[in-house]
Amino acid sequence: MGYTHYWKRKRDLTKEEFESLLCETKRVLEVAKVKGIGLIPDIGKDYVHINPAEGPGETFFIPKGRMPFSFCKTNHLPYDDVVVTILYFCMEKLSFEVTTDGTAKSIRKVL
Repeated sequence: MGYTHYWKRKRDLTKEEFESLLCETKRVLEVAKVKGIGLIPDIGKDYVHINPAEGPGETFFIPKGRMPFSFCKTNHLPYDDVVVTILYFCMEKLSFEVTTDGTAKSIRKVL
């Protein structure tokens, strides 16, 4: 067991929605870099894929297409701030349903 965040979405993202997710993800990655959070990002034309540079955290992955349910175990590693900030954006702007092993306030804009 580890500290984990979970999310659901009922439909594929539109091109515009996914482009907004990519923009927010790139912004968050820039802030994380300045803060010294080690990441291994892979941002494609139809997916977001982020791993922590160190530690036992899992891959954070959001595809543009079908993905009714997913999760990411961050184990409170520094990249947790990246994951929760992106999930907060997804919850607020893209109608994702997000839950967490933490409190409801755990999913917030940190970066």
